[in-house]
Amino acid sequence: YSPPPPSTKITSHCPSSIMTNTSTQTRTHLIFFLLLLLCTSTAIIVTCTSHPLFPLQTDNLEWNNAWLMATVIDYYGACLCLCGVIVGTEEDWFRGALWSLGCCLLGSPICCLWIILRIWKHGSSGLCLQNDDRRSRYPSIDGGVD
Repeated sequence: YSPPPPSTKITSHCPSSIMTNTSTQTRTHLIFFLLLLLCTSTAIIVTCTSHPLFPLQTDNLEWNNAWLMATVIDYYGACLCLCGVIVGTEEDWFRGALWSLGCCLLGSPICCLWIILRIWKHGSSGLCLQNDDRRSRYPSIDGGVD
């Protein structure tokens, strides 16, 4: 990516109706991921303090249950972060929702499959969070540069 020359006027790639909702949508996403951070961090910290990871206590059922629950919470915390990327980069919400459901229910093999297919289709730049392909949904947009 190279920045436009200083004399080039840059306009938004989003229609004005989307621009008005961006700050609310961004705040909603930030709040969701901040709450997810707090929940997952709290679960891991509480587990670490009440059932220290070391020394391993594999014969202690209470210790195993606590760490199993912490691991599940940790997995779903990471999975929901990936689901946010999937929904944000897929061409439509339905496809993103299906991939996300697969990641949540079937685990890391589906997460890996999504990454593999995304790289196969778009190259390594397909993993970028800014997806210029989404502009094509808004035919009234002139490409963004006057």
